[in-house]
Amino acid sequence: MQEVFKIRPNIWHIQDVEGVFFTVLVGEREALVVDSGYGKADHRAFVESLIHMPYLVANSHGHPDHVGGNSQYDTVYVHPADLVMAEKKGSLAADRPVLKPLQEETVYDLGGLHVRVTALPGHTKGTVGFLAEEYRLLIAGDAFNPDMWMFAENHDTLDTLEQTLEKALTLPFDSYLGSHTTKEVPQNFLREALANVRERRVDWHSWEKILGRDTYEITHQGKYGRSSIRIDEEEALRIQATQERGFYTRLLHGNDDTHFADGATIPPVYQTSAFSHETAQEIADIFAKKQAGYNYSRIGNPTIRAFEERITALEGGAMSVAFASGMAAITASLMNVLSAGDAFISTTGLYGGTIELFKGLARFGITVKYVPVNDFEAMEKAITPEVKLIFAETISNPGLKVADIEKMSEIAHQFGIPLFLDNTMATPLLARPIAWGADVVIHSSSKYINGSGGGISGIVTDSGRFAWDAEKFPSLAPFLKNPAGLPAYAVRLRADMLCNYGACLSPQNAFLNMLGLETLGLRVERECSNALALARYFSTIPGILVNYPGLEDSVGYETAQRILKNGCGAILTVRFGTRKKAFQVMDALRISQIVSNIGDNRTLVVHPASTMALHSTEQEREDAGVYDDLVRISVGIENIADIISDFDRALSLAGVKERACIS
Repeated sequence: MQEVFKIRPNIWHIQDVEGVFFTVLVGEREALVVDSGYGKADHRAFVESLIHMPYLVANSHGHPDHVGGNSQYDTVYVHPADLVMAEKKGSLAADRPVLKPLQEETVYDLGGLHVRVTALPGHTKGTVGFLAEEYRLLIAGDAFNPDMWMFAENHDTLDTLEQTLEKALTLPFDSYLGSHTTKEVPQNFLREALANVRERRVDWHSWEKILGRDTYEITHQGKYGRSSIRIDEEEALRIQATQERGFYTRLLHGNDDTHFADGATIPPVYQTSAFSHETAQEIADIFAKKQAGYNYSRIGNPTIRAFEERITALEGGAMSVAFASGMAAITASLMNVLSAGDAFISTTGLYGGTIELFKGLARFGITVKYVPVNDFEAMEKAITPEVKLIFAETISNPGLKVADIEKMSEIAHQFGIPLFLDNTMATPLLARPIAWGADVVIHSSSKYINGSGGGISGIVTDSGRFAWDAEKFPSLAPFLKNPAGLPAYAVRLRADMLCNYGACLSPQNAFLNMLGLETLGLRVERECSNALALARYFSTIPGILVNYPGLEDSVGYETAQRILKNGCGAILTVRFGTRKKAFQVMDALRISQIVSNIGDNRTLVVHPASTMALHSTEQEREDAGVYDDLVRISVGIENIADIISDFDRALSLAGVKERACIS
C-alpha cells in the first residue's frame, strides 16, 4: 500500500498500488472494509495489520479496480446488480470469495459507529455508498467522480444518474469521499452536478456512442467534468477541518473561524440605525449589490449577521435570515412563496399562535389543509396542484408528537414541493431537519437559543437544496439566477419579506442570542435529562397521566429515538384530572414559575387550555393534545431533586398524592 490517510478518528482511506483508494471503518467491536483494490498487493494482510477485530468486506461497485483483491477474502458483499461483473473482474480463486448480495439500507452496527448502505446507481447499476452516520460522511466510491460517471461497462442511464443526485442531496451527510482522491467534497457541490446532468451538459467520453442519439438528445452547451466540482487544496483542507468540528465547537466558533472587529471574542453590538460611507459611489454600489456592506439595520447589521451565520452553521443550511419574533419568522417564511389561490399542508396539533396565524391567511386567499402528524397516506391524498409546501413542527407544542421528517421530506419531494420545519422545540442539538431532508427550518429563537428568556426573536434557515421552480413559485423567479449563486429562497426572504415588511431583529437581541448559543448544548442536554427524570417521577403516581416522547411507553417513542439525538426534548405534559387540581398544583409551586414561555433556564409551567389555546376550537385542542386538566412543563437546569421535590410538595398540597420523602 502506498499511503494511509486518517479521515476521522476511526476511518482510514488507503491508497492501493495503482492509485485507487479503499476505506476501512472501525467500530468498537467490528470493522468494515470498503473495496479491495486491484489485488496486486496483499490487501488482506495489510487490512489485518491495521485492525485486530472481526471485519466485513463490501464492494462499492463491480469495476476491477475495486474488486480485484476480492479473491484474498472468504466472503465479500456486493450489490446484486454488480454480482456478475464482480465475479468476472474479481480474479476469483477456486473457492473464494463467496459473493453475497449487499442489501440496500442495511445498517452495520460496528459498535459506536453505524454505517448505512445506500444505492447510488449511475456509474454502474449496482453502485452503492456507505454512510457513516455519526460523522455525516458518505464513502461514495465512484458514484460522484466527476470525470468517470459512465465510461466503463454496466453503466446506467442519465435519467438514473439524475435521480441518484436528487436522492443524494436529501441524505444526511455533510461531505463525501471518493475512491480516487483524498479530498472530501461538500454535499452542496452535487447541486451543480445535478444542474449539469439535468441540462445534459456533457460532452466527453463520447456520450452519443455510449448512450445513443435515439435515446438521448445530447447537446454540447458546455463541459461537465473536473472543473465543475473541483476544489483547490486550501479549500479542501478548510472543509476537512470544519467538518471534523463537533456541535459544541460550532456553537462557539461556527464553521468559518469568524473573527470579530478588534479581536473581540463575541460580536460587538452595532446598536445603530444606519451606517455611514466614505463616498456616494460606495453607498450606491452597496444598494446595487455590487459590493458588500451595510446601509440600514432593517436590512442588515453586523451583529445580526453574526447570529444568522452561526445558526446556518448549526443547522447545516446555506443561509439564514433573522426576524423580530418567531411568529414573524413563520409568517415571512410562508408568504415568501405563497400567493392568493395557493394552499399548503400542515400537520395538526401546532402551537396555538401558529394555528391562529394560519386562520388569518384565509383573508389573503391562502388555504391550509390539516393532516395528522405522521399520517402519510392522508398527506399524499391532500397534495393537489395548488399545494405549494408542507409545514410541520419537529416536536409539536404541546402535544409532543415527533415528526418523521425523513418520510415527510420523501413525500414532499416526490410531488416537487418543499418541507418546512419549525425546529424550536428540538433545537439543532436534538434534530437537524435539513439532514433528514427538510428544505426550510424555522426557530423561535426567543426559546432555547436565547435560553435566558431575555429577548424575542426568530430565524429562518434555507437549506439551499430545494430545486425551486419558477412556474410553481413565481415570487422566486427574479432570484433564481442571482450573480453570486446565493440560495433564491433566502435572498428573496431578506430582500423582500424582511426589507419591505420590516420585522427586523434588534442588534441587542441578536447579541443575547449569540451568548445563549454558547451554552445551548450544555443547557439542553441537562434540561432533557431533567425532563426524563421528572417524567419518570410522574409516571409512578396513580391518577395522573404524563406525556413525554422519551418514555418507553410513549406512542411516538420509536420515532423520537430515530429522529432525535442527545435527548427527547425538555417539555412534558401532565394531566391532573380536573382544571381545579391543575391550577392548585401550579399555584402551590415555589421553584417552578407560571410563565407562558418555554426554553428558559428555569422550570416553567402553564395551563395551555386557558392561555395559548384559549381561542382554539374543541377539535383544534384535541388535535394538539390540549385538555382542560393538562399542564405543560418546560423543564429547566435546576437540580432535579429540587424540581421533583417542588412538584411533590405541590401535589400533596393539591390533594393529588400523599407527601413523600424526597432524598
